[in-house]
Amino acid sequence: MIKLTRTDGSSMDKAVKIIATSEWDGVDAEYKYLEIFFPGYTMQAQFLIEDGGHYYDHLVLMNSTGKKTDIWFDISSFFGKPVWISSNYLLSA
Repeated sequence: MIKLTRTDGSSMDKAVKIIATSEWDGVDAEYKYLEIFFPGYTMQAQFLIEDGGHYYDHLVLMNSTGKKTDIWFDISSFFGKPVWISSNYLLSA
């Protein structure tokens, strides 16, 4: 199960915290969040930020009228966790 906090993600302090068990699930949750709350926006930039042992994805989005929006995700729960696709294969480490 994947959990997300009910914050607006407008800054590092208000980052949407994603609780996931693997990078695969966590990244998928980020994109689903963007589809729901920012339809029609395109990603202009993405930054990985480490701060005090926590990891954040900072995304810069733009809509069709040129409005830019920053969104922050706290990805600490899943960043760097491997994705096992079977007992014999490791997708990422």
